This record gives sequence, C-alpha cells and structure tokens, in this order.
Amino acid sequence: MKEERIGSASARMVAVALLAAASFACRSEGDAATVSDEAAAAGTMEAAPTGSDSAASEPSSDPVSAIDALFASPEWAASTPDEKWRALARVRLGTPYALGCLGEEDENDADPVFRLDQADCTVLVLTNSALVRAASPADARARLIDIHYRGGVPTYASRIHFTADRITDSPWFADITARVAPESLLVPVSLTLNRKDDGDPLLPIDWERPLAISYLPSARYDSAVVAALPPVAGVAFVNEKNTRLGFLVSHEGIVFDGKTLHHASSLTNTVADTDLRAYLFEGREKPRFDGMLFYELK
Repeated sequence: MKEERIGSASARMVAVALLAAASFACRSEGDAATVSDEAAAAGTMEAAPTGSDSAASEPSSDPVSAIDALFASPEWAASTPDEKWRALARVRLGTPYALGCLGEEDENDADPVFRLDQADCTVLVLTNSALVRAASPADARARLIDIHYRGGVPTYASRIHFTADRITDSPWFADITARVAPESLLVPVSLTLNRKDDGDPLLPIDWERPLAISYLPSARYDSAVVAALPPVAGVAFVNEKNTRLGFLVSHEGIVFDGKTLHHASSLTNTVADTDLRAYLFEGREKPRFDGMLFYELK
C-alpha cells in the first residue's frame, strides 16, 4: 500500500489509529509490543536489536519440507510431546518472520488459517502446538482451529486474540507462573482485555474479559525459577503499559531448559534461538520487558 503524506496532526493520529487497528486485525496480542503509550506506533513488535539473537544450530533451508520429513520418520510417532517440541524447534529455525500471517481466509482476513512457511511469535507457538498434536501436517490445520478459535469455527470474532486470555482459559495451555516462582516475587496486575482506558474496545469484536493475573519481574528470573520450570514451557513477556490499551503480553515463545528462548523474532526476521537472559538484559540498563508469564504446553 503506497504511503500517503498526511498534513495535519489530527489526520496523522487518525492514520496511526487505523494502522494499529489493521495490525491488530491480523495478529494476536503476543505481537503487540510496539503499540506505544498512546497507541501511536505500528512497527516492529520488539525493542531495538541488541545482537543477542542467534541460531543454536544451522537453520533448515526448507522448514516445510523438514516438517514433512519429521512426520514421515518412524521416530516421530513414538516421540514424547517434549521431544516433538524440541524437534520442531530445530527444523523451524530460519523460518521467515511475518507479522500477522494467519487469518480466516475470508473477506475480513484473507491469510490462511494454517501455514508453516512464515511465522510471527504467536503463530509459531500456535502452529507448533498444533503439529505436536497432529497425526499429519495436513491434520495440523484442524488442530490449529481447535487451539486458536472458540467453538471450533474460524472467524475473526471467535479467534482467541489475546495471549493472556489463551493461557488462562484454554484446555491446551495453563498459566504456571505461580507454580515456578514464590508468590512474594510476583507482581499482580488487573485489566480488562480488549477495553482501553477510555472505555473503547481495542479490537472490533463484541468481547472483553476482566483479568487478574500475576507476573514474575524480569529481574527476578534466577536459577531457582529455572530449576522449577518444566524442560519445555511457554513464556509470555509482559509490559504493564499495555494495560491502558486493553492487553498485557508483548511477545512470546518457547523456553527450553529454562535457558534457550525459541521464538519468531522481528529482530532477526526469522525464527531464532537465543539465550533468554541475554535477550532480557544484554546491553540494557533495564530489562527488555517488565516481566514474564510462564505457561504449560499441554
């Protein structure tokens, strides 16, 4: 879409609001980090690069074919869910990053319901979760619909748009933050998902949800928490300033052994692995995010 010049300040604000709404219309809350304090930005979803992202092994030159090969191997069916998460993480390294690349294949959002050739941070979690449960790559589309939509029907209105909603009200995920960190370390936060401070909805859907949840401050992520985490867990990164816009999570991924973050990164424009603590702190006076929610991958 060709960028147009906008003369007045009010016109610029309208244009920014439209851009932000369009961005939210094709992505989940997990990719919303760059909406600014005043919802005045619609760019990349993470903070400026620090150079901390790097692939832990050689990325697959063709992740889609590599996934087909995984399912064709005799070892796949006999693998545990954790083993499948690790195998998928290896073959999906290098998958191109594309913001908001899933949709409902209709006039509201023409993007495919399921795809493996691209990913953003939430799409990576969702598609890998579907693949872990699927009998075949083709079956993964149906599993994705189970995970990503209420009522099993893919529509924009039934889509589970907010990561914090998904991990606290889903048969496929569960918030385990209070299980892996002492209550004394956690920070409680309350908001209404999809309701901005001015009372307007963030997304054009007839849905909102009051939510009270507690996160672990990034500075409190220590060896005791690492030891308490499952070997494979989900992690959702929190910025409290998002609450004024009606959401909480800015980014998400999978953490292996409490150390390696596997995520679709706008910093590298690929699916990448990085050391989690380096991602949070490297080259920064303050951590990249206020804190983290950890969730079980059922």
